Amino acid sequence: GMSVDELRKEKAKEAGMSEAAYMEKLAEEDDARFQEEEEKVAAEREKEALAEEEREKSIQSRADELKEKNGMTDAEARAEAEKEAERRVEAGQEAMKAKDEELQKMSEDEKKQKAKEAGFGDDPSPEDVEKWEEEEKRKASEQAERERQLTEDTADARARRDGVSKDEALAQMEKEEAAASKEIESQNEQRKKDGKEPLTKEEEDAVRDKVEKDEASKRDAEETKKKLEQYQAADKYNAKKQ
Repeated sequence: GMSVDELRKEKAKEAGMSEAAYMEKLAEEDDARFQEEEEKVAAEREKEALAEEEREKSIQSRADELKEKNGMTDAEARAEAEKEAERRVEAGQEAMKAKDEELQKMSEDEKKQKAKEAGFGDDPSPEDVEKWEEEEKRKASEQAERERQLTEDTADARARRDGVSKDEALAQMEKEEAAASKEIESQNEQRKKDGKEPLTKEEEDAVRDKVEKDEASKRDAEETKKKLEQYQAADKYNAKKQ
């Protein structure tokens, strides 16, 4: 094998340069590479700072809105807006993960076809396909974040309407969603057996509405039962006293 010196002389000769000029070229290339890395890191940092600023702005504007709508203190509104933001991010990350798993199951050809349909070139390169995948994951994440915010708003309105805490309203909604999903699944299984099409979006919504009403009736019945028991207990107590 050649020594490093010999190799360098050889390379300089191939490039038609003096050894000194070749060394300088290498140093410049190193500098350029280093510079590029530095710039990349700086750009990443700037992107993160902007994202953080955006997040801060959205939390603050949501906190102002909650303060106005729900008569919360600054601290309460801020805490609630932060909790919402966390739950949104969580929903986004879950959706991204699910989309990633879905993409993993696709063949390279399928992905290529989908990337082409989405306008990532007539004959998408592996880089194009990767860009399409990233785009798909981003879209899934944003969609999930929007849906989560709708859930938050609904829970907020329900809490005000029913005079319960927002956490309680969210818990009720989760319970209802679970019950509705179960009901939809069992109806669809039955329909499959009967050789029928699955429920349409409208029919699914109707199931959800019914479940919500049923759960509300159950809660009312429990509430009434509790009140009745309290009255009876009070009556007994008063009868004893007399």
